[in-house]
Amino acid sequence: MKPTLMYWIITVLGIVWFGIGGYDYVMTNLGDEAYLSILTEQQRAWIDARPTWFTAVWAISIWSSVLGSLLMLIRRKLAGHMFALSTVGFLISAVWSYAITSPTAFEMTGWFGVGFSAAILASLILFVTYCGNKAQSGVLR
Repeated sequence: MKPTLMYWIITVLGIVWFGIGGYDYVMTNLGDEAYLSILTEQQRAWIDARPTWFTAVWAISIWSSVLGSLLMLIRRKLAGHMFALSTVGFLISAVWSYAITSPTAFEMTGWFGVGFSAAILASLILFVTYCGNKAQSGVLR
């Protein structure tokens, strides 16, 4: 089946949205001072103290969503699996960030952080669902 214009719009939005997450990951892990200057000292300390496994889970979550977006561009079913993997990674990192570590992400970012995290989770779920539907209809091969 041939993709519609809406498919291409959603694909480009995914590349941009999840690409921003990739940019955040790179700049944070490179320790870019200009990029990190908007953070509080508490947030910077939290980033510096995060465990290696958290960075690995974050990387898997970020880069699988970017890969999922690119796979949508070339119309591959694997895109949905990449978004599902990203969702699992996001949930693991969110549980640690919001419920286990101290200070929690909520203590550092308040409701804005919760809302932003909810938007990320919602977008991942939407992309998993959308890719599943497009795989069933034959748009993703």
